[in-house]
Amino acid sequence: MTDPADPDQVGGALLDYVRDKLEAPELAFAKQPQPIFGGNRTFVYGFRLTNAPEAYQGPLILRILRSFEDAGSASLEASVQSALVSMDYPAPRMLHWSTDSDPLGGAFQVMVRIAGSSLVLADPPEEMTARSLLTQLLPEFRRLLFGPWPRVLAQLQLALHQLDVDAFLEKLAADGFSRDRLSLAGRVEHFAGMVERHAIDGLRPGIGWLSDNLPDADPAAVCHGDFFPNQVLMHGGRVSGVIDWGDTMIAPPELDVGIVKTGLETLPAPLGRPGTALQRWLARKFVGAYEEKRPLDPSRLQYGEAYRCLHVLLVTAERRLAAAGQIDANPGPNPYDNPVGEARLITRFHELTQTRLSIPGPSQIA
Repeated sequence: MTDPADPDQVGGALLDYVRDKLEAPELAFAKQPQPIFGGNRTFVYGFRLTNAPEAYQGPLILRILRSFEDAGSASLEASVQSALVSMDYPAPRMLHWSTDSDPLGGAFQVMVRIAGSSLVLADPPEEMTARSLLTQLLPEFRRLLFGPWPRVLAQLQLALHQLDVDAFLEKLAADGFSRDRLSLAGRVEHFAGMVERHAIDGLRPGIGWLSDNLPDADPAAVCHGDFFPNQVLMHGGRVSGVIDWGDTMIAPPELDVGIVKTGLETLPAPLGRPGTALQRWLARKFVGAYEEKRPLDPSRLQYGEAYRCLHVLLVTAERRLAAAGQIDANPGPNPYDNPVGEARLITRFHELTQTRLSIPGPSQIA
């Protein structure tokens, strides 16, 4: 089977696959697949083809799901992006997807590559750590402080939340996906299953809190679920697109806003207390820009923040179990997999819920 982390293997397998699927034996690479780093749940490559059909001309992206991901999510995410494009929201146009892991080593998607660079953290490093985050943040410090990105992010997220949910769900239903597949309750249930399957005892109280405090489903919106500045691309001074739709949910808008808020506050860049205060200030700027257009329910916002903390702790625990060989998974880079990142998430969850969480440290995993 193809190793999805090996660009040479991926290139050969991808070329064979697209030649066959497009019935174009003369098709070749104008640009060989090159890794794009930073994917937590996928291996990402940029490439270009020559002698290809019109739809496949220009820069393209290949995303291969890591082994622990549900292969069906490749088609669900493709349906989500196609629905968004049809509703004139700037998501990448999907060209092809497959749930078959044999050709490329995992379920995969091929889509149009959106031009531009992200609002901040434009060049993800090969190794996503707290130190690498600091290396990225310092050159962009002035833009972080005084740039327009909090308002741009808030306005773009608000535009997503204003989409017609029923129309969006009708488009997904045509592809065979029900509303339940994207529900917040379903996501919490999925987290609960992971906690039980991997016996992560220290997260069980958090699952209990999320289950007991689940907000009403309505009013609901299309939520990205991971709407951070590095997911928004700019080109020529304008937004060119929003990427990475694998966490899409139908949920209260506050869930999406809370995820971003606490994500900005807890990002483990090692800048000490001044850095923590700065992160909170930037988070308030973002939330304030959103609230200028739409009021937020505090309890639902709190839920979104707690949801984010538990989600990242769960992913971090899974990464450690995989590194110890206890589960068969190949999770991607994670800047929270260190004492500072872990402590920030645990502390914030406790502040929000009065519930104490824990995950196994590397030395605790047998």
